[in-house]
Amino acid sequence: MSYKEQILKAIDDEFKIIDHLYSKIPEGKFDFKPADETRTIIQLLRYITWCSVGTLKTFIDGDDDSPNYEFYREFSEKAKEMKTSDFPDTMKQQLTDIKKLFEKFSEKDLLDKMVMMPDQEKYPLGEAIINTSVKHLTAYRMQLFIYLKILGLKLNTVNCWLGLDPEE
Repeated sequence: MSYKEQILKAIDDEFKIIDHLYSKIPEGKFDFKPADETRTIIQLLRYITWCSVGTLKTFIDGDDDSPNYEFYREFSEKAKEMKTSDFPDTMKQQLTDIKKLFEKFSEKDLLDKMVMMPDQEKYPLGEAIINTSVKHLTAYRMQLFIYLKILGLKLNTVNCWLGLDPEE
């Protein structure tokens, strides 16, 4: 398996886990947030629908010397309209868009192409994808998992890391 395939598999795995956790959200709890200064579940879901593809698009289709914030604004505005029931289809579209973006670069690009990160630093494309697209999905998946645990759902490590219900 190539480095490029490994990164895409990691992203795909995160999507599967997030979809599993989404299926556990109790009806009527999409406005839940554990503290005043945190996102609600629906706000978190809306962010998850674009955080990975947004940064990847800046690296692949954006200007090399800019963090390309216009992509973020575009995705963020579109996500504000998403209904909770649209989440699975929106995530499927994001994954499709990510796979299309992956077709635009080579294995060599992962090591050699330098891209602008949001902090204005340049990194090799592979490292940048791991530090944004992959880590964003992992972090916000964990946040969703914690929200569900706070709500009292009986979830465990298998739900969080494999996207499966534990065998009883």
